Amino acid sequence: MAHDASVTAVAFSPDGRWVVSGSYDGTARVWEAGTGEEAARMTHDDWVTAVAFSPDGRWVVSGSWDCTARVWIWHPADLIVELCRRLPSNFTEEEWQQFFGDTPYHQTCPDLP
Repeated sequence: MAHDASVTAVAFSPDGRWVVSGSYDGTARVWEAGTGEEAARMTHDDWVTAVAFSPDGRWVVSGSWDCTARVWIWHPADLIVELCRRLPSNFTEEEWQQFFGDTPYHQTCPDLP
C-alpha cells in the first residue's frame, strides 16, 4: 500500500471558500480555496477514498479503505464551541500544557469556571 500524499478525492464547500481532499496517506484535509493554506487535517488508518462537505459546510465526511466513514467538525471556531458545550470547566494550566504544550495558556470557554 502506498503511503504518499497522492490525492484520491476532492470536493468544494457549498460556498466555494474551502476544498476538502482525501489522500493515500490516510488524511482528509481542508484547504482555503483562495490561498491554498491548510486549515484542518483529519486522519484515518488507511487511504481516504471519498470526501464531502455537509450542505451547510460545517461538517466534513470522509470514507476510507479502512472500512470507516467519519463525520468531522473541521473549523476551529466550531470545535471550540463544541468543546465548551461539553466541558464542565476550563482547562487548568497543567491540563493545557498536557494538550497544547508550550502554547500560552488562556481560558478557552469564557462562560465556564
